[in-house]
Amino acid sequence: MAPSAAPVKQPNRSAADADRMLDVERALNAAIAHAKASTTRKDACSGLDPLTQKVGHLQQVTPPAGFERAFNEQSGGIGMMLDVMRDERCSDARLDAETIREELAAIQREFIKLRGIGAQP
Repeated sequence: MAPSAAPVKQPNRSAADADRMLDVERALNAAIAHAKASTTRKDACSGLDPLTQKVGHLQQVTPPAGFERAFNEQSGGIGMMLDVMRDERCSDARLDAETIREELAAIQREFIKLRGIGAQP
């Protein structure tokens, strides 16, 4: 599957942390692909479970030294965005699959920011 965006220089991570970040990226790409193929809000939301699980694993990633607060706030924000989408957007019958696609695109942009925290220019 195609990467979320152009490669971003990333800080040095342990192999386990790099795998966790890659797992989140893959789950995000899969959720986006599922939502793009969906015609209803309910169907688009049905692809969020694997992403929710992987985003939870971001708490296990060791933040780059000196960037702990920024990393934790960013990763926590991604989790909150996903929670709001699942709890509010997915249950709102007035919304459609496009809304879920837009929300996933916003989460993708935030994840790209998260990957770059602590990277050396």
